[in-house]
Amino acid sequence: RETERITPIGTDNKTISHYHLSPEGWVDLPGGSQRLCYNEIPTKVNWTYLCFDFDLATMTALGLRCNDRSFDLSGFDSIRLPAMKNLWCMLNFGLFAETDVAKRAFLYVDSICISGDF
Repeated sequence: RETERITPIGTDNKTISHYHLSPEGWVDLPGGSQRLCYNEIPTKVNWTYLCFDFDLATMTALGLRCNDRSFDLSGFDSIRLPAMKNLWCMLNFGLFAETDVAKRAFLYVDSICISGDF
């Protein structure tokens, strides 16, 4: 899929990176529009169940579930980047929350399960 170009950081050619939070290049999930609960007041907390299943051996997304809905990811391919010598054998997770109005957003993660046959 699409991603930002890889750029060097510094002048020694030891570190490279890419802008992984770029607003460009994202693809909408067909039928993925879903109204989620929101906090009407700052002290109220709502919970949303989210499960993303990804096979590291095949680099394939196996499933995505949000609350009571399951989404078909068979038409999507993962972004593939060459190994970066400054991030060798590293697995990064990125989680964020945003709003579509001028309100603050907080993301509290209850648990993350990473399992595998390593």
